[in-house]
Amino acid sequence: MKQWLFMGGCDKRDLVLYTCKLMALGGSKVLLVDWTDGHMYRYLTNTGIEELAVTEYNGFDITWSPEDAELAEYNYCLYDIGTANESIDMQLEGEDRLVWVSTPDHCELGRSIEWLHNICKQYPQFHGREIQPVFIRALDSIRNHDYTLDLLTELPLVWREKMISIPWKEENEEIRLSNEHTGMIRMKRISRAYKQALIGLVRELTGWAHTEVWSVFRHAERRGA
Repeated sequence: MKQWLFMGGCDKRDLVLYTCKLMALGGSKVLLVDWTDGHMYRYLTNTGIEELAVTEYNGFDITWSPEDAELAEYNYCLYDIGTANESIDMQLEGEDRLVWVSTPDHCELGRSIEWLHNICKQYPQFHGREIQPVFIRALDSIRNHDYTLDLLTELPLVWREKMISIPWKEENEEIRLSNEHTGMIRMKRISRAYKQALIGLVRELTGWAHTEVWSVFRHAERRGA
């Protein structure tokens, strides 16, 4: 089983859900662990916070407690980690991947960096790990990618030079809200830039060829996913 840790103080549910859906459609057995602030995914699955059992959702599983899942059964375990969670001690293997997600919001950015500093102090196993930066809901008028990466260079992590950026588009927000209300994960109408960013992220995390990821994405669109 390979672990992917999506860290940061912003709402990154759509990015994580789309990634889980693509991996599941590609034939992988996927578990999403909800370590967000307040366990936000329970509102999507209509499961009470006290119910920690594994819940099936759009072809993959969601849980609040990985201890409740048979982890060996899964090919990939994705963690959505918010800044309120301080207990993320876990064994990291060579093929596990770290992803740091932020928005242009200055307060979210500051909170996330401060939290990541504390995590690196608390857990030395993060030192020297390679991490992929992702900028979501980016605006052309606010180009602070270089400023963001300058702040992150103080951390004992190896940052991938290429930051994946997803521009803000109103239609992407409309699709996200529609998906949440219908309980479905549909990607067919998301913007071209979002599709390209998703394909790039999955390629970076899996090492799959572009044609492999694109084939899975086309399969998702044909199914109306």
